[in-house]
Amino acid sequence: MGLLRQMVFGVLIEAEVDFTQQRNLIIASAMLVLGLGGAILKLSTVVTLSGTALAALVGVVLNLVLPKAE
Repeated sequence: MGLLRQMVFGVLIEAEVDFTQQRNLIIASAMLVLGLGGAILKLSTVVTLSGTALAALVGVVLNLVLPKAE
């Protein structure tokens, strides 16, 4: 788990994500909580999303839904 965190924060630092913007903080926080917290979303008896897959999906959806600063 430590390697995963190191990779995630490395990407965020290289991309120069501005965490003073509330939008970016919300997206990153939701992804970290879901990805590291063990959340599971059961869509059907066959399809279940958890961990990294769920965090990535939530990050994409929040990125599309939350308004961008002008």
